[in-house]
Amino acid sequence: MTDNAQVLLTLVIPPKLEHDVIDYLLSIGETGFLSFVGSGHGGSGRGMSIVEQVAGRQKRVIFQIHTAHQRALTIRSELAAAFAGAELHYWIAPVLESGSI
Repeated sequence: MTDNAQVLLTLVIPPKLEHDVIDYLLSIGETGFLSFVGSGHGGSGRGMSIVEQVAGRQKRVIFQIHTAHQRALTIRSELAAAFAGAELHYWIAPVLESGSI
């Protein structure tokens, strides 16, 4: 994948980090990203409350950033340094096509 190839960086974070991640993304000039609430299923169960353990899911906040591959790698590296051990999960997927209709 080339450095300029378009990708979708998805971040899945604990709700307590939502404002910190928003502040971080805005501080580096990211103005076009989505955030929404979801539920995390599976995983180790570490850090889950009793209610979450019974329900089998944890509340999570999901961010999606459409950007160049190299920029996504930079964001990932900076987040890893800034939020080490914070149970932040991510993936980077290619964007095959995008546009406005």
